[in-house]
Amino acid sequence: MARQSSYVKLEKSFARELRSEVLHSENTTDVKNCFSQIAGKFLRKAFDSQIDILDKDVILDPSAESKFTFSDKIMSDGNFKTGVKESDIKQILERFANAAEHRYRHLSKNPLKSDLKIRSAQMVA
Repeated sequence: MARQSSYVKLEKSFARELRSEVLHSENTTDVKNCFSQIAGKFLRKAFDSQIDILDKDVILDPSAESKFTFSDKIMSDGNFKTGVKESDIKQILERFANAAEHRYRHLSKNPLKSDLKIRSAQMVA
């Protein structure tokens, strides 16, 4: 039986940043970009930069079952697949994706209303 690695402590250090960034996202594209950036940072830290992981290698996909997808590039890396299989990385990214997906759904329901709120706040400032 393979040893299971846990990255919960690392998750906690990135969860606050994710919540803050996603909360301040102005549109669905911002939410996707925030998720990709923070998930990419998390993975680079988890794999100790041994695998070349770019932000675009982890994508928020609200229509997917896990709410995110990995790029073909990193899925073809044997070390990455082993690392994900033998750890809780996928579950952590699912929690990140669920938080981002909630904001994504909120912004996508009425994008005009969100844009008007942002513009009015900018005019006041």
